[in-house]
Amino acid sequence: MMINTKLKQIFIITVFSIIIPFHASAFTLPTVPGITGGDSAGFSLGDGKTELVDKFFSSSNNYLNALALLNKALGKNVEAAQIEKAIEYANDPGIDESDRMKNSIKTSNEASKSIETDLNNQSTVITAEGQVFYAQSLPPAGKGLIGTIQMIPVTKNMVNGIKANPISAIGEIGGLAKVIPNLPSYIQTIQKTMKLIQSRAKAEGIDGADDPALEAAEDDFDL
Repeated sequence: MMINTKLKQIFIITVFSIIIPFHASAFTLPTVPGITGGDSAGFSLGDGKTELVDKFFSSSNNYLNALALLNKALGKNVEAAQIEKAIEYANDPGIDESDRMKNSIKTSNEASKSIETDLNNQSTVITAEGQVFYAQSLPPAGKGLIGTIQMIPVTKNMVNGIKANPISAIGEIGGLAKVIPNLPSYIQTIQKTMKLIQSRAKAEGIDGADDPALEAAEDDFDL
């Protein structure tokens, strides 16, 4: 009987020694995208910053240029000049990236809301000269829209990474860690404003308003 009892104990110990390592290796903590070494693709905030900054300013400058032309189309030259100054500010390498991005987002959001108000107002008259400016605004508006779409994937990863560890993010990408979380709403504003810009352009018979590429691009938004 004593021998049987010892054999049972040895058997139980052997089984547990096999099962426990298996479970330990089978269940691991999920990785967080956006943190260095976090996801399987090796995405890091540092690498993502370079990609996002390049795509942001390229698309933003095009969109802001379009907004400046639209303001000229509406006879709002003072507002157009302010937007053009914001573009100059965005292109100044001597200014911190976070300050430049923050200013571009602010200028874009404010100008977009202003344009929406004007275009929604049926009493707004677009003169023959204004229609020329309006037509000129559509190509850069399209480039800005497409460029904005292209930065959505990296924006998602960056926002998730910053939210996962805000303190670490500040140490890795500096002030941009406080600016980047504003990008999703910025992107949504561009989508909303672009639809209105195109719909009013079609109503006015503006050249280039029926460009199917712009309409198809809008359907690609996924936030």
